[in-house]
Amino acid sequence: MSMTTSRLTFDPDGDLLLRLTYTVAKEKEREDNATGDSPVPSNISSPLGLFTNLKLAPIRDGHSMDEDEEEEVTWEVEMLVSAKHLMLASPVFRAMFKHSFLEGETLRSTGKVEVSLPDDDTTAMEIVLNIIHGRVRQVPKEVTMDVMTALSILVDKYQMHEVVELYVEIWMVRLKASVPKFFSPELYKWLSVAWVFKLPQEFKHLTWIAVRESCGSNSIMQLPPDPSLPIPEVVLGEIEEQRRKSISDTLSIITILKDKLTAPSPGTIWARPEAARVCTSTFGSIDIDNKRYSCEGMILGTLLKGLSDQRLWPPPSNPYRAFSFKSIALAVRSLKITSLCDTIQNAPAFKTPAGFTFGSSVSSMQHQAHGQLKWVHDQVDQIESRIMGLDLEIFTGKGQSALAQSTEAES
Repeated sequence: MSMTTSRLTFDPDGDLLLRLTYTVAKEKEREDNATGDSPVPSNISSPLGLFTNLKLAPIRDGHSMDEDEEEEVTWEVEMLVSAKHLMLASPVFRAMFKHSFLEGETLRSTGKVEVSLPDDDTTAMEIVLNIIHGRVRQVPKEVTMDVMTALSILVDKYQMHEVVELYVEIWMVRLKASVPKFFSPELYKWLSVAWVFKLPQEFKHLTWIAVRESCGSNSIMQLPPDPSLPIPEVVLGEIEEQRRKSISDTLSIITILKDKLTAPSPGTIWARPEAARVCTSTFGSIDIDNKRYSCEGMILGTLLKGLSDQRLWPPPSNPYRAFSFKSIALAVRSLKITSLCDTIQNAPAFKTPAGFTFGSSVSSMQHQAHGQLKWVHDQVDQIESRIMGLDLEIFTGKGQSALAQSTEAES
Protein backbone atom coordinates (compact mmCIF):
# COMPACT_ATOMS: atom_id res chain seq x y z
CA MET A 1 0.00 0.00 0.00
CA SER A 2 1.42 3.38 -1.01
CA MET A 3 0.72 6.76 0.62
CA THR A 4 0.30 10.09 -1.15
CA THR A 5 -0.39 13.45 0.48
CA SER A 6 -2.52 16.22 -1.02
CA ARG A 7 -3.60 19.54 0.46
CA LEU A 8 -6.67 21.73 0.18
CA THR A 9 -6.46 25.30 1.48
CA PHE A 10 -9.68 26.87 2.70
CA ASP A 11 -7.96 29.67 4.62
CA PRO A 12 -4.41 30.70 3.59
CA ASP A 13 -3.90 32.01 7.13
CA GLY A 14 -5.46 28.95 8.69
CA ASP A 15 -4.33 27.75 12.09
CA LEU A 16 -5.89 24.29 11.97
CA LEU A 17 -4.73 21.43 9.76
CA LEU A 18 -7.22 18.59 9.42
CA ARG A 19 -5.80 15.26 8.28
CA LEU A 20 -8.20 12.88 6.54
CA THR A 21 -7.59 9.69 4.58
CA TYR A 22 -8.94 8.66 1.20
CA THR A 23 -8.56 5.27 -0.48
CA VAL A 24 -9.55 4.20 -3.97
CA ALA A 25 -10.99 1.00 -2.51
CA LYS A 26 -13.40 2.96 -0.30
CA GLU A 27 -14.51 5.12 -3.20
CA LYS A 28 -15.01 2.08 -5.45
CA GLU A 29 -17.08 0.38 -2.75
CA ARG A 30 -19.25 3.48 -2.41
CA GLU A 31 -19.76 3.65 -6.18
CA ASP A 32 -20.64 -0.06 -6.31
CA ASN A 33 -23.24 0.45 -3.59
CA ALA A 34 -24.78 3.46 -5.31
CA THR A 35 -28.11 2.87 -7.04
CA GLY A 36 -28.95 3.86 -10.56
CA ASP A 37 -31.54 6.26 -9.17
CA SER A 38 -28.87 8.49 -7.66
CA PRO A 39 -28.23 11.35 -10.09
CA VAL A 40 -24.58 12.07 -10.86
CA PRO A 41 -24.26 15.82 -11.44
CA SER A 42 -22.20 17.12 -14.31
CA ASN A 43 -20.60 19.82 -12.21
CA ILE A 44 -19.41 17.68 -9.35
CA SER A 45 -15.93 17.17 -10.79
CA SER A 46 -15.20 20.90 -10.77
CA PRO A 47 -15.51 21.86 -7.10
CA LEU A 48 -14.41 18.40 -6.00
CA GLY A 49 -11.66 18.04 -8.56
CA LEU A 50 -9.10 16.71 -6.12
CA PHE A 51 -11.10 13.61 -5.28
CA THR A 52 -12.22 13.09 -8.87
CA ASN A 53 -8.61 12.98 -10.02
CA LEU A 54 -7.71 10.54 -7.27
CA LYS A 55 -9.85 7.92 -9.01
CA LEU A 56 -7.21 7.50 -11.76
CA ALA A 57 -5.66 4.04 -11.86
CA PRO A 58 -2.14 3.81 -10.40
CA ILE A 59 0.70 3.59 -12.93
CA ARG A 60 3.73 1.32 -12.62
CA ASP A 61 6.65 1.40 -15.08
CA GLY A 62 4.73 3.63 -17.47
CA HIS A 63 1.76 1.24 -17.82
CA SER A 64 -1.60 1.21 -16.09
CA MET A 65 -1.93 -1.77 -13.78
CA ASP A 66 -4.59 -4.40 -14.32
CA GLU A 67 -7.31 -4.74 -11.69
CA ASP A 68 -5.73 -7.96 -10.41
CA GLU A 69 -2.39 -6.29 -9.71
CA GLU A 70 -3.75 -2.91 -8.63
CA GLU A 71 -2.35 -2.01 -5.23
CA GLU A 72 -4.26 -0.12 -2.57
CA VAL A 73 -3.36 3.55 -2.75
CA THR A 74 -4.11 5.75 0.25
CA TRP A 75 -4.11 9.53 0.14
CA GLU A 76 -3.65 11.61 3.24
CA VAL A 77 -5.71 14.69 2.55
CA GLU A 78 -4.68 17.79 4.46
CA MET A 79 -7.21 20.59 4.83
CA LEU A 80 -5.93 23.95 6.07
CA VAL A 81 -8.79 25.77 7.76
CA SER A 82 -9.66 28.43 10.32
CA ALA A 83 -10.23 27.02 13.79
CA LYS A 84 -12.42 30.02 14.61
CA HIS A 85 -14.69 29.29 11.64
CA LEU A 86 -15.08 25.67 12.74
CA MET A 87 -15.76 26.71 16.32
CA LEU A 88 -18.53 29.03 15.15
CA ALA A 89 -20.06 26.32 12.97
CA SER A 90 -19.71 23.31 15.26
CA PRO A 91 -20.23 22.98 19.03
CA VAL A 92 -18.12 19.83 18.87
CA PHE A 93 -15.07 21.69 17.55
CA ARG A 94 -15.83 24.58 19.91
CA ALA A 95 -15.67 22.22 22.88
CA MET A 96 -12.49 20.64 21.51
CA PHE A 97 -10.62 23.95 21.28
CA LYS A 98 -12.21 25.84 24.18
CA HIS A 99 -11.91 23.29 26.95
CA SER A 100 -8.91 21.51 28.39
CA PHE A 101 -8.42 19.10 25.51
CA LEU A 102 -4.92 18.61 24.16
CA GLU A 103 -5.91 20.16 20.81
CA GLY A 104 -7.18 23.32 22.49
CA GLU A 105 -4.11 23.69 24.67
CA THR A 106 -1.83 23.20 21.66
CA LEU A 107 -3.74 25.81 19.66
CA ARG A 108 -3.56 28.35 22.49
CA SER A 109 0.13 27.77 23.20
CA THR A 110 1.51 27.53 19.64
CA GLY A 111 -1.14 29.31 17.55
CA LYS A 112 -1.72 26.27 15.36
CA VAL A 113 -2.75 22.65 15.70
CA GLU A 114 -3.20 19.49 13.66
CA VAL A 115 -6.17 17.14 14.11
CA SER A 116 -6.44 13.68 12.56
CA LEU A 117 -9.93 12.67 11.32
CA PRO A 118 -9.34 9.29 9.62
CA ASP A 119 -12.99 8.21 9.77
CA ASP A 120 -14.49 11.30 8.12
CA ASP A 121 -15.51 11.36 4.47
CA THR A 122 -13.23 13.61 2.42
CA THR A 123 -15.85 14.72 -0.10
CA ALA A 124 -18.43 15.60 2.56
CA MET A 125 -15.82 17.43 4.62
CA GLU A 126 -14.68 19.46 1.60
CA ILE A 127 -18.25 20.54 0.87
CA VAL A 128 -18.94 21.57 4.46
CA LEU A 129 -15.64 23.43 4.81
CA ASN A 130 -16.31 25.35 1.60
CA ILE A 131 -19.65 26.44 3.06
CA ILE A 132 -18.14 27.38 6.42
CA HIS A 133 -15.37 29.44 4.83
CA GLY A 134 -17.70 31.27 2.44
CA ARG A 135 -16.32 29.61 -0.71
CA VAL A 136 -19.83 29.35 -2.16
CA ARG A 137 -18.69 28.98 -5.78
CA GLN A 138 -16.96 25.77 -4.79
CA VAL A 139 -20.13 24.25 -3.32
CA PRO A 140 -21.84 21.86 -5.78
CA LYS A 141 -25.42 22.62 -6.76
CA GLU A 142 -26.18 18.91 -6.97
CA VAL A 143 -24.86 15.89 -5.08
CA THR A 144 -25.35 12.15 -5.32
CA MET A 145 -27.28 10.22 -2.70
CA ASP A 146 -24.06 8.68 -1.39
CA VAL A 147 -22.54 12.13 -0.88
CA MET A 148 -25.76 13.26 0.80
CA THR A 149 -25.54 10.25 3.12
CA ALA A 150 -21.92 11.08 3.96
CA LEU A 151 -23.00 14.66 4.67
CA SER A 152 -25.69 13.44 7.05
CA ILE A 153 -23.11 11.43 8.99
CA LEU A 154 -20.66 14.33 9.14
CA VAL A 155 -23.24 17.00 10.00
CA ASP A 156 -24.72 14.85 12.76
CA LYS A 157 -21.27 14.03 14.17
CA TYR A 158 -20.18 17.67 14.43
CA GLN A 159 -23.67 19.19 14.91
CA MET A 160 -23.42 21.53 11.92
CA HIS A 161 -27.06 21.44 10.83
CA GLU A 162 -27.57 25.19 10.49
CA VAL A 163 -24.51 25.59 8.26
CA VAL A 164 -25.85 23.32 5.51
CA GLU A 165 -29.58 23.93 5.93
CA LEU A 166 -30.01 26.17 2.89
CA TYR A 167 -27.95 23.91 0.64
CA VAL A 168 -29.91 20.84 1.70
CA GLU A 169 -33.05 22.46 0.28
CA ILE A 170 -31.23 22.99 -3.03
CA TRP A 171 -29.80 19.48 -3.19
CA MET A 172 -33.09 17.81 -2.31
CA VAL A 173 -34.90 19.33 -5.29
CA ARG A 174 -33.12 16.88 -7.59
CA LEU A 175 -32.80 13.99 -5.16
CA LYS A 176 -36.50 13.81 -4.24
CA ALA A 177 -37.22 12.14 -7.57
CA SER A 178 -35.23 9.09 -6.44
CA VAL A 179 -36.82 8.57 -3.03
CA PRO A 180 -37.23 4.77 -2.59
CA LYS A 181 -40.61 3.29 -3.40
CA PHE A 182 -39.84 -0.10 -1.86
CA PHE A 183 -37.54 -1.53 0.79
CA SER A 184 -33.83 -2.00 0.18
CA PRO A 185 -30.62 -1.24 2.12
CA GLU A 186 -30.61 2.09 0.24
CA LEU A 187 -33.70 3.10 2.20
CA TYR A 188 -31.71 3.52 5.39
CA LYS A 189 -29.34 5.96 3.70
CA TRP A 190 -32.40 8.02 2.87
CA LEU A 191 -33.70 7.64 6.41
CA SER A 192 -30.39 8.95 7.73
CA VAL A 193 -30.70 11.99 5.47
CA ALA A 194 -34.36 12.57 6.38
CA TRP A 195 -33.59 12.33 10.09
CA VAL A 196 -30.47 14.52 10.21
CA PHE A 197 -31.81 17.23 7.91
CA LYS A 198 -35.34 17.10 9.36
CA LEU A 199 -37.37 16.23 6.26
CA PRO A 200 -40.80 15.27 7.69
CA GLN A 201 -42.50 14.10 4.49
CA GLU A 202 -39.59 11.90 3.44
CA PHE A 203 -39.22 10.59 7.00
CA LYS A 204 -42.88 9.56 7.15
CA HIS A 205 -42.75 7.91 3.72
CA LEU A 206 -39.53 5.99 4.44
CA THR A 207 -40.68 4.73 7.83
CA TRP A 208 -43.99 3.66 6.25
CA ILE A 209 -42.04 1.49 3.83
CA ALA A 210 -39.78 0.17 6.60
CA VAL A 211 -42.72 -0.85 8.81
CA ARG A 212 -44.44 -2.61 5.91
CA GLU A 213 -41.51 -4.25 4.17
CA SER A 214 -38.59 -4.76 6.57
CA CYS A 215 -38.03 -8.12 8.21
CA GLY A 216 -36.40 -6.99 11.43
CA SER A 217 -32.79 -7.55 12.45
CA ASN A 218 -30.74 -10.68 11.75
CA SER A 219 -32.29 -11.11 8.32
CA ILE A 220 -31.59 -10.13 4.74
CA MET A 221 -34.04 -7.23 4.94
CA GLN A 222 -32.52 -6.08 8.20
CA LEU A 223 -32.11 -2.90 10.14
CA PRO A 224 -29.32 -0.56 9.01
CA PRO A 225 -26.33 -2.60 7.81
CA ASP A 226 -24.08 0.44 8.30
CA PRO A 227 -23.73 1.30 12.01
CA SER A 228 -22.31 4.72 11.12
CA LEU A 229 -25.72 5.92 9.93
CA PRO A 230 -26.96 8.35 12.62
CA ILE A 231 -30.47 6.94 12.94
CA PRO A 232 -31.53 6.95 16.63
CA GLU A 233 -32.31 3.65 18.30
CA VAL A 234 -35.68 5.03 19.35
CA VAL A 235 -36.66 5.47 15.68
CA LEU A 236 -35.48 1.99 14.70
CA GLY A 237 -37.20 0.57 17.77
CA GLU A 238 -40.51 2.19 16.85
CA ILE A 239 -40.25 0.84 13.29
CA GLU A 240 -39.61 -2.65 14.63
CA GLU A 241 -42.42 -2.41 17.19
CA GLN A 242 -44.95 -1.35 14.57
CA ARG A 243 -43.72 -4.06 12.19
CA ARG A 244 -44.24 -6.75 14.80
CA LYS A 245 -47.64 -5.41 15.88
CA SER A 246 -48.90 -5.28 12.29
CA ILE A 247 -47.80 -8.87 11.71
CA SER A 248 -49.27 -10.01 15.03
CA ASP A 249 -52.61 -8.34 14.26
CA THR A 250 -52.70 -10.00 10.84
CA LEU A 251 -51.95 -13.45 12.23
CA SER A 252 -54.61 -12.96 14.90
CA ILE A 253 -57.20 -12.79 12.10
CA ILE A 254 -56.35 -16.37 11.21
CA THR A 255 -56.53 -17.41 14.86
CA ILE A 256 -59.97 -15.85 15.24
CA LEU A 257 -61.29 -17.65 12.15
CA LYS A 258 -59.73 -20.96 13.17
CA ASP A 259 -61.21 -20.69 16.67
CA LYS A 260 -64.62 -19.96 15.18
CA LEU A 261 -64.42 -23.02 12.93
CA THR A 262 -63.11 -25.37 15.64
CA ALA A 263 -65.58 -24.26 18.32
CA PRO A 264 -68.25 -26.82 19.28
CA SER A 265 -71.17 -26.65 16.86
CA PRO A 266 -74.43 -25.04 18.02
CA GLY A 267 -76.73 -27.58 19.59
CA THR A 268 -73.92 -29.68 21.07
CA ILE A 269 -73.44 -29.94 24.81
CA TRP A 270 -70.20 -27.96 24.76
CA ALA A 271 -71.43 -25.17 22.52
CA ARG A 272 -71.41 -21.63 23.81
CA PRO A 273 -74.79 -19.85 23.99
CA GLU A 274 -73.65 -17.25 21.46
CA ALA A 275 -72.28 -19.84 19.04
CA ALA A 276 -73.64 -19.50 15.51
CA ARG A 277 -73.31 -21.57 12.37
CA VAL A 278 -70.93 -20.40 9.66
CA CYS A 279 -72.90 -22.43 7.12
CA THR A 280 -76.63 -21.73 7.12
CA SER A 281 -77.57 -23.51 3.87
CA THR A 282 -80.67 -25.73 3.98
CA PHE A 283 -79.52 -28.31 1.37
CA GLY A 284 -83.11 -28.99 0.34
CA SER A 285 -83.91 -29.85 3.97
CA ILE A 286 -82.02 -33.15 3.58
CA ASP A 287 -79.41 -34.13 6.20
CA ILE A 288 -78.88 -30.47 7.03
CA ASP A 289 -76.69 -30.83 10.15
CA ASN A 290 -74.24 -33.27 8.59
CA LYS A 291 -73.88 -31.19 5.44
CA ARG A 292 -73.37 -27.98 7.41
CA TYR A 293 -70.79 -29.85 9.49
CA SER A 294 -69.02 -30.97 6.31
CA CYS A 295 -69.24 -27.49 4.81
CA GLU A 296 -67.62 -25.84 7.82
CA GLY A 297 -65.07 -28.66 7.98
CA MET A 298 -64.07 -27.93 4.38
CA ILE A 299 -63.57 -24.24 5.23
CA LEU A 300 -61.31 -25.23 8.14
CA GLY A 301 -59.42 -27.78 6.07
CA THR A 302 -58.75 -25.46 3.14
CA LEU A 303 -57.77 -22.71 5.59
CA LEU A 304 -55.15 -24.88 7.30
CA LYS A 305 -53.93 -26.31 3.99
CA GLY A 306 -53.55 -22.81 2.57
CA LEU A 307 -51.71 -21.60 5.67
CA SER A 308 -49.34 -24.56 5.47
CA ASP A 309 -48.65 -23.85 1.79
CA GLN A 310 -47.84 -20.23 2.69
CA ARG A 311 -45.53 -21.22 5.60
CA LEU A 312 -47.98 -19.73 8.07
CA TRP A 313 -48.95 -22.96 9.84
CA PRO A 314 -47.99 -23.34 12.52
CA PRO A 315 -47.96 -19.55 12.80
CA PRO A 316 -44.52 -17.89 13.02
CA SER A 317 -43.66 -16.56 16.45
CA ASN A 318 -42.64 -13.10 17.57
CA PRO A 319 -40.28 -11.42 16.52
CA TYR A 320 -41.20 -12.92 13.11
CA ARG A 321 -37.69 -13.14 11.66
CA ALA A 322 -37.57 -13.38 7.86
CA PHE A 323 -41.17 -12.13 7.64
CA SER A 324 -42.39 -8.67 6.73
CA PHE A 325 -45.91 -7.35 7.15
CA LYS A 326 -46.14 -7.09 3.37
CA SER A 327 -45.22 -10.75 2.87
CA ILE A 328 -47.62 -11.90 5.60
CA ALA A 329 -50.47 -9.79 4.22
CA LEU A 330 -49.85 -11.10 0.70
CA ALA A 331 -49.81 -14.69 1.96
CA VAL A 332 -53.09 -14.25 3.86
CA ARG A 333 -54.75 -12.58 0.88
CA SER A 334 -53.59 -15.50 -1.28
CA LEU A 335 -55.40 -18.10 0.81
CA LYS A 336 -57.92 -20.22 -1.09
CA ILE A 337 -60.66 -20.84 1.47
CA THR A 338 -63.49 -22.95 0.09
CA SER A 339 -66.71 -24.40 1.47
CA LEU A 340 -68.83 -27.34 0.39
CA CYS A 341 -71.51 -24.88 -0.66
CA ASP A 342 -69.01 -23.16 -2.96
CA THR A 343 -68.36 -26.41 -4.81
CA ILE A 344 -72.08 -27.04 -5.19
CA GLN A 345 -72.91 -23.48 -6.26
CA ASN A 346 -70.14 -23.45 -8.83
CA ALA A 347 -71.49 -26.59 -10.49
CA PRO A 348 -74.05 -25.60 -13.17
CA ALA A 349 -77.54 -26.96 -12.54
CA PHE A 350 -76.25 -29.56 -10.10
CA LYS A 351 -78.94 -32.07 -9.08
CA THR A 352 -78.86 -34.51 -6.22
CA PRO A 353 -79.98 -38.10 -6.77
CA ALA A 354 -83.18 -37.14 -4.97
CA GLY A 355 -83.85 -34.52 -7.63
CA PHE A 356 -83.08 -31.40 -5.65
CA THR A 357 -81.34 -28.68 -7.69
CA PHE A 358 -78.57 -26.52 -6.28
CA GLY A 359 -77.23 -23.67 -8.31
CA SER A 360 -76.28 -20.06 -8.01
CA SER A 361 -75.13 -17.38 -10.38
CA VAL A 362 -73.32 -15.73 -7.47
CA SER A 363 -69.62 -16.60 -7.46
CA SER A 364 -67.54 -13.92 -5.79
CA MET A 365 -65.25 -13.40 -2.85
CA GLN A 366 -68.11 -11.68 -1.04
CA HIS A 367 -69.96 -14.99 -0.71
CA GLN A 368 -67.06 -17.47 -0.90
CA ALA A 369 -66.72 -19.66 2.19
CA HIS A 370 -69.91 -18.04 3.49
CA GLY A 371 -68.26 -14.62 3.54
CA GLN A 372 -65.27 -15.72 5.62
CA LEU A 373 -62.77 -15.02 2.82
CA LYS A 374 -64.08 -11.47 2.40
CA TRP A 375 -63.96 -10.98 6.16
CA VAL A 376 -60.28 -12.00 6.18
CA HIS A 377 -59.47 -9.59 3.34
CA ASP A 378 -61.38 -6.75 5.01
CA GLN A 379 -59.50 -7.27 8.27
CA VAL A 380 -56.11 -7.23 6.51
CA ASP A 381 -57.13 -4.06 4.65
CA GLN A 382 -57.99 -2.36 7.95
CA ILE A 383 -54.65 -3.30 9.51
CA GLU A 384 -52.76 -2.10 6.44
CA SER A 385 -54.62 1.22 6.45
CA ARG A 386 -53.44 1.85 10.01
CA ILE A 387 -49.77 1.80 8.96
CA MET A 388 -49.12 5.49 8.41
CA GLY A 389 -45.37 5.90 8.88
CA LEU A 390 -43.76 7.83 11.73
CA ASP A 391 -44.11 11.54 12.41
CA LEU A 392 -40.72 13.23 12.70
CA GLU A 393 -41.94 15.70 15.32
CA ILE A 394 -42.67 12.86 17.74
CA PHE A 395 -38.94 12.23 18.05
CA THR A 396 -37.86 15.87 18.34
CA GLY A 397 -38.48 18.56 20.96
CA LYS A 398 -41.72 18.28 22.91
CA GLY A 399 -42.71 15.21 20.96
CA GLN A 400 -39.60 13.42 22.21
CA SER A 401 -40.57 14.16 25.82
CA ALA A 402 -44.09 12.89 25.21
CA LEU A 403 -42.71 9.72 23.62
CA ALA A 404 -40.42 9.12 26.61
CA GLN A 405 -43.32 9.57 29.03
CA SER A 406 -45.45 7.17 26.99
CA THR A 407 -42.65 4.58 26.99
CA GLU A 408 -42.20 4.90 30.76
CA ALA A 409 -45.94 4.50 31.31
CA GLU A 410 -46.03 1.32 29.20
CA SER A 411 -43.09 -0.17 31.09
